[in-house]
Amino acid sequence: MRKHILNQLEETKFQSFYLAELVNKYQRRELFFNIFLAFAASTSIATWAIWGRLGMLWGAIIAASQVLTVIRPYIPYNKYVKQMNEKYQQLNLLSTDVEILLYKMDGKHISDKEANDAFCDLKGKVAAINHFDDEIIFRDDEKIETRAIEKLKKYLVKYYDENEESNE
Repeated sequence: MRKHILNQLEETKFQSFYLAELVNKYQRRELFFNIFLAFAASTSIATWAIWGRLGMLWGAIIAASQVLTVIRPYIPYNKYVKQMNEKYQQLNLLSTDVEILLYKMDGKHISDKEANDAFCDLKGKVAAINHFDDEIIFRDDEKIETRAIEKLKKYLVKYYDENEESNE
C-alpha cells in the first residue's frame, strides 16, 4: 500500500507542477496579447506622423491587431488560466493529504484498511480535479513536461531523499 500511496504522491505533485507551468505559459501569452493590442490601439493615431514613413510596417501592425481582436474570443487564455490555477491549487492541497496519509502509514497511526479507504478516496478526488470543461483544450507540451519532471525530482530528493535514478 505504501508504494501505491507514494506513486499517487508523485503523480499528484507532477500534475500540480505541470499545471503551474501551463498557467505560467498562458499568463505570458495573455500578457503579450494585451500589451500588443494596447500598443496598437494607443499609438495608432498619436504616432501616425512618425509611422508615415514606415506605412507598410504600421499597416501590418494594425492588421495583426485587428486579427487578434477578432480571434481573441476563440483563444480564452483567461479562462484557461482561471481553471488551471484552481486545479493547481486543489492538487497542491490534495498532495498534502496524500503526504499526511503516507506519514500516518509509516508511523503506524492508521490501519491497512483505513489507509486503503483513504487512498481510494484520494484517487477519486484526483480524478474529479483532473476533469476540465469541454471548452478547455490543451496539448501535451514536452518542454513543460520536462520542467515539471525536474521539479518533481527536486521535490522528491528534498523531502523523501529519493535519488533521481529511482524516479525515471
